[in-house]
Amino acid sequence: MGKLRSGDYLMGQPIKLGQNDFEAVYDLYRYAFHKEPRGGKDALRYFFGQTIAYGEFDAQQLTSQVTQIPFQVNWGEQLLKANGIGNVSSYPEYRGDGAASRIMMVALQEAYERGDILSYLAPFSYGFYGRFGYAQAFDRLHLSWSAEHFPQGKRRGGTITRMAFDEAQALMDAVYERAPQMKRGGIERENWWWDYYFMMKTPHTQVAIYRDDDHETQGYVMYEFVGETFKIREWVTLTTDALLSTTRFIGSHAGAFSRFEYEAPVSDLNELPVLQLMPEPQYEARVVPYMQARIVNLPAFVQALDIMLPTEVVFNVTDETAPWNGGRFELRGGELTRVVQSEAPAITGSIQAFTQWLMGYRSLDNLLLTGDLTTADAKTFSLLQAQLPKQKPVLADYF
Repeated sequence: MGKLRSGDYLMGQPIKLGQNDFEAVYDLYRYAFHKEPRGGKDALRYFFGQTIAYGEFDAQQLTSQVTQIPFQVNWGEQLLKANGIGNVSSYPEYRGDGAASRIMMVALQEAYERGDILSYLAPFSYGFYGRFGYAQAFDRLHLSWSAEHFPQGKRRGGTITRMAFDEAQALMDAVYERAPQMKRGGIERENWWWDYYFMMKTPHTQVAIYRDDDHETQGYVMYEFVGETFKIREWVTLTTDALLSTTRFIGSHAGAFSRFEYEAPVSDLNELPVLQLMPEPQYEARVVPYMQARIVNLPAFVQALDIMLPTEVVFNVTDETAPWNGGRFELRGGELTRVVQSEAPAITGSIQAFTQWLMGYRSLDNLLLTGDLTTADAKTFSLLQAQLPKQKPVLADYF
């Protein structure tokens, strides 16, 4: 991947983009998405400087681009190297020439070489990115209340304090890091991500912090005012007092707003204790498909799951875009090793199906019923299912 002597780039050959390519990236973003970047040009420039961008050129014209965001994800008590894919775009006259596919392949290969284990992606088409091994892995729950039905909460010990975002960031980060739901695939947020995602892109975000009687931060809510709607952007509580106090704080705005909305990062109503505070279940809820994921390094992810079975089993995996993941693997003593043949019970499917299963998004029974996974020994693999996450993965971020 290199620059030609004339200053032109070889068409059909993806390259990494540098700071001198930013103006071209900005122009393509505005044209492809028909809008200014959220937060403006400066926000996109800041984002560009923190990420890995790939592109293709026709001479000196940038034709297509893909952004890869390196980060770590919380998986139980482990941090796994991962990345997020965003800003996939091309000029219309170059669409259909395979540039996006070529760039995605290069990005995936380099992610694997860099040691990434997982990759997340916000799709414009689930089917399109399914071609690269991505599968739906996250859902969200959209909740809406009329003002008179929002739960009231209770006055408890401790204090609620409204703060400027930069003052509250470290306090919120400490709560986010301790929240159990954020350890099911959530991003380990670096300072730049807090700044970019919650302040530069959405400068109208407001913050309220709950601290207990010992002055320890136990919860927070980020919100914004949109017309007659009070929109909850993120709401994390670690204790009963934090839950009741932040609920009371939010509900105290009922006189000024007609509706309350909350896009929760979970998809199960039973995971939202605020609904248990309602004397009457007067709310609207709908589950919305969210982001996709794929396993970049299958043996490394299986090792992170720490699966221990009394017998060996075999994974027969199809992965058309990551050949290092495809083939026959034997799981023995918690490690997945490529083998030529094995007499152990086998389960067969695509990397998309294995991603959904091993991440806990879909159950073994579900995947067997739909035919996405197949096995002649479901009983043995049910032992493996018992060691996988009991709840769906959670992603509170977007890119």
